[in-house]
Amino acid sequence: MHDEQALYGLVRFDGAHQRQVTGIVLVFESAAAADQFARTAGIDDYAVGPVEFLATTTPATVHQAGANR
Repeated sequence: MHDEQALYGLVRFDGAHQRQVTGIVLVFESAAAADQFARTAGIDDYAVGPVEFLATTTPATVHQAGANR
């Protein structure tokens, strides 16, 4: 993925001793736009990174423990 084509997401964290994801905000045209959003929203503990979308037409199958197969 080239930077000029990249879209970015923001992952919010919470937890003093162990970082826990509390939310994901999509989608920004640049890392700077995601940072600006975080500052405006008062989010202190976060990470910004490029977002990748799966290029598939078939949904992934998820099996839950104890579910009938």
